[in-house]
Amino acid sequence: MILLSSVSRHSEISKVILVFGVGLIGRHIVDALMLTGKLRSQFLPCNWSEAISRKADIEVIFDSVSNLLTDRDFGETRIDIVFSAGKAGFEGTDTEFQSELIVLRSLIQFSLKIKKCTQIKKAYFHLLSSGGGLFEGQRFVSNCSSPCPLRAYGRLKLEQERMVREELSAQYRIIVYRPSSVYGPAIANNRLGLISALIQCAINGNIAEIYGNPDTLRDFVLASDIAKFIRTKSFSEEPLEATYILASGKPSSMFEVVGFVERTISQKFLLKYHFVTKNAMDNSYCPSSLPDGWCPTSLREGIIQTYAKTVHYYTNSAPGRAS
Repeated sequence: MILLSSVSRHSEISKVILVFGVGLIGRHIVDALMLTGKLRSQFLPCNWSEAISRKADIEVIFDSVSNLLTDRDFGETRIDIVFSAGKAGFEGTDTEFQSELIVLRSLIQFSLKIKKCTQIKKAYFHLLSSGGGLFEGQRFVSNCSSPCPLRAYGRLKLEQERMVREELSAQYRIIVYRPSSVYGPAIANNRLGLISALIQCAINGNIAEIYGNPDTLRDFVLASDIAKFIRTKSFSEEPLEATYILASGKPSSMFEVVGFVERTISQKFLLKYHFVTKNAMDNSYCPSSLPDGWCPTSLREGIIQTYAKTVHYYTNSAPGRAS
């Protein structure tokens, strides 16, 4: 967990942001926030796997936030809590996801305690949901489309949205983000999506295996674009509740994605397709569903950026794995 805070010209804490979950999206959120030059950061561990340790860690986080604030801060201070954590991936089971609901429950209780004990008036809760999970198999998704999850991952995201709205809306302004298929440089222990997996196969000289059809359509969005949008929302006044679909509005087939990657790395690589019915359904979004201020990077440019950052990471962190 990353705790970020800013100091006003009167040497009072004017803003507190807590980012729970620093995986692919979360670490980009932290990077985007730090680029404002207005925040200082502090890493605080939070054990998501073990209940007793998690409870102790959350108490330390609570004390750290409380120590930042004084009675005179409450009128102008704003707190934003960002939840982008998630251990199990798209193929997870209902049983695996139960532990993630328990983690979110702990964070909801923490959020309510912070609000009650500090009496901060400006409080926002940002939830990273998933358009890809909620609208899997749907085409031309719009703001009028109804979520219809086809697998456990989507059901988890829908339940997380329900929990946050039902239990926090009286105390926090709730902002839910529903990104389509997210990609970006997969480093450390981040899960690999299609694009990052293709890039790593190219770097390591491995056969790229795709579970789906060459003509299956997906909508891809860059993790750093999501982070920039969330940064904007964390510094602006929002309605009591808002839900944003974050997509490109320009779907691409698996075949097109492979072509983009090959042109970026200037080489072809071996492919092996595995036809899996549930992975072969198209998913696309209407451009009219996208919010004001959302500026997605083109897929071609996003792949170029992702490849460059991935090579840089392996060159500097894991010598010998990239050439």
